[in-house]
Order: sequence, then C-alpha cells, then structure tokens
Amino acid sequence: MNTIVNQLTGWIDYLKNIKAEQHEEFFKTIAEGKWSKAAIIAHIFYWDRFFYEKRLPAMLEGGTLPSIDASYVEEMNKEVM
Repeated sequence: MNTIVNQLTGWIDYLKNIKAEQHEEFFKTIAEGKWSKAAIIAHIFYWDRFFYEKRLPAMLEGGTLPSIDASYVEEMNKEVM
C-alpha cells in the first residue's frame, strides 16, 4: 500500500519541477487529436483524488469496494474535461 501512495504522491514532485519556460509546451497537445500534458495530468489527478478520497479509506478499513461500471467512469471523465 505504501508503494502505491508513494507513486501517487510523486506527481507533486513532477509538477513542482516544471519550469516556466516549459509552460507553452505543457499546454500544447502531444500530437494531433491528443491531449496536452496538462490535460493528461489533470485527468490523472482527478482519478488519484477519487482513489484517495473514495477507494483508499475503504481499503484501509477493510471495507468492500463497490464496483464501478463504464457509465460511471464516463461521467467522471466528462467532469475532468
């Protein structure tokens, strides 16, 4: 569990190390029809927050995790963008 938490919190270090001169590149799409690095990170951050707030507490308490269907995932993904 600690490994997962450490990997997820590694995003903070990555974001802190983005230099001002990389700003334009950060918001530019990575390829035509693809997201920017900023959009990708926002998407991952949103799901990480969901994990920290909804899934991890239940896991630590030994609770049962409710299943997540495709429509729920799609709705959450719409909220990110």
